[in-house]
Amino acid sequence: MTNPVPADSTRWIAVSAGAAFAAYYSFYVAAPVIFAGATPSAGVRVAIFMLVVVAAQPVVLIAGRWMRNRRAIAITTLAAMALGAAGLPLAGHWPGPLLQAAGFGLFVVTSTAWVKENASPERLGRALGSYGFGSSFGGAFGAPAGLLAAARFGMTGVAFTAAGLALVAIAAAIIARRRTEATTASDAAPASDAATTSGSATTSGPGDSEVLAVCLDGGTVPVHGRGAVAASAGGHLVAVTLYAATLTALGELSAGASLWVLVGSAFLIQVFLSFGRLAGGFGCDRWSAMGTGAVSLLVLIGVTAGFFLSPSPVLLLGFAALIGLSAGAAQAAALTIMMSRADTPQETERASALWNICFDIGLGLGALAGGAAVRR
Repeated sequence: MTNPVPADSTRWIAVSAGAAFAAYYSFYVAAPVIFAGATPSAGVRVAIFMLVVVAAQPVVLIAGRWMRNRRAIAITTLAAMALGAAGLPLAGHWPGPLLQAAGFGLFVVTSTAWVKENASPERLGRALGSYGFGSSFGGAFGAPAGLLAAARFGMTGVAFTAAGLALVAIAAAIIARRRTEATTASDAAPASDAATTSGSATTSGPGDSEVLAVCLDGGTVPVHGRGAVAASAGGHLVAVTLYAATLTALGELSAGASLWVLVGSAFLIQVFLSFGRLAGGFGCDRWSAMGTGAVSLLVLIGVTAGFFLSPSPVLLLGFAALIGLSAGAAQAAALTIMMSRADTPQETERASALWNICFDIGLGLGALAGGAAVRR
């Protein structure tokens, strides 16, 4: 049987990512319910689990070529997530969630790099947009699924839900295939020949292959390359912060409402975030990644201001949907800019880690900013 074309592979990777994000968020959102009254508190436990997610991500960079078989590593980390979820009720509820968090942290970096190495340069934006659509839609599905499982069946229900979704992610990763060219070239080509690596070469300008290494390790490269990566990382951080601030504000504003209002509001913004990432990836290929990112970020800033100044609940939800749409497009553009300047497997890993770490930092900053804005 022949390997599918790159676009088919990236679609299956997107499906795998969607199920993986659904598995993790089904636990993440349900944690305050299933750990209510626990010692330490649910908030402390979730903070520890998120620290493990972030701490696991640089392992892909440290391990280097040991992590280059993206498909095998993805399947292994998803298996760790499934085992961790299944073990949630055991041993004081610590080993399972910690294993799930570590597996998730490794998976997000590996899977993003896997998509980049499967996509042809002219379809990079669409491939990354599809991946972003899958991961964010998975979060939109996993969050309410976890809440309902916790409400009806408690910790055991959350364990079965998260483990089942992780198994779906494994199945999709098994179906996905890497191009033979990308597999052989990325493992064999030295960094000095990276510009001609099949399946990884891009249309970036001279010196761009060193940009991400400089951002994380230091060095000297042309200013235009260094500036593009720095600008995309900064824009991504702003986009995630504003998106997270909106999610937090929705929770604060819905404090006196029913569970369904809160779940519905969060689901609305997550769905529009999914379609925003898909549209942003298409825009990067159709026009330009820098232009798509800049326009999306400007729109995002405007609609976020409208959200926090809105006097009407209906307008508030409308602005929330537009925030999800523009934030998703800005995030997809940032990832495309970073990946388009990554020519070697090492640089691809750095780009993936940089984007994901900025995302996690933005979630924290947004939670602080959103709560403070509503209280004022």
